[in-house]
Amino acid sequence: MIPQSSDIFEITLTEKAKAHLLETSRWTRFLAILTFIVIGIMMTGLLAVFATGSMAAVMSNGFSALGAVGAFLAMTLLVVLYWYPAYMLYRFSVSIKSGIVHNNQQMIEDGFRYEKNMYRFLGILTIILICMYLVIILSAVVSAL
Repeated sequence: MIPQSSDIFEITLTEKAKAHLLETSRWTRFLAILTFIVIGIMMTGLLAVFATGSMAAVMSNGFSALGAVGAFLAMTLLVVLYWYPAYMLYRFSVSIKSGIVHNNQQMIEDGFRYEKNMYRFLGILTIILICMYLVIILSAVVSAL
């Protein structure tokens, strides 16, 4: 008969681990809020440039071919790509802190789920960017031949 060993998968947080997580939650909250501020500045600048009609003068030749609306949509996509990881980081911070302070296991699990979602998003985005770089490099090599 094989002994049942369910204690291996039950993890308890020591006071030192809780202190590390609390400090991590403070820093991640700071970084998330800072990212939200930067996103706000980006959107304000983007709207100002779009409103003044000088988008073509600001953008490079590649974006000016798209026109002001195309460049605005491309920059909006970049803002959204910045926003999602920042939001997940903020939710991680709030959930971990709340879970530790109130000794709530569900909140801690939610916090780690938000962190997982953030890293999964960044991993997928990294894979997409690497593929785009490879396509660009291959097309440059082929066009040079």
